Amino acid sequence: MALAGNGAFDLTLTGGLNYTLTASKGGVTFIPSQFVFTPLNSVQSGLKFTGTASGGGGGGTFTVSGTILLSGAGLGAVMVTATGGANVQTAGDGTYTLTLTANQSYTVRRHGLHRV
Repeated sequence: MALAGNGAFDLTLTGGLNYTLTASKGGVTFIPSQFVFTPLNSVQSGLKFTGTASGGGGGGTFTVSGTILLSGAGLGAVMVTATGGANVQTAGDGTYTLTLTANQSYTVRRHGLHRV
């Protein structure tokens, strides 16, 4: 199964059967750990797994994302940095995503409103 960029997914399953839906990724603990349908009798939507980096002394990465706005509109070409050297420039619509190592403390800041 492929996930959309935002983590969304669709499954087509046969009704009346038993299913257990589980999310897994190394270095991540999910809540809830699973959804159980015994049996699956109706369309299910809005199911969410929330992941948290787990493990001690390292163990995976996570993302921090957001949007920089100016007067309600997305602002591109703004540098967003996290302590420790991670940095990214906002896209034309003002969105950004930083990939950071788990189990560390970070401060995320924008640096000026410089346009390229």
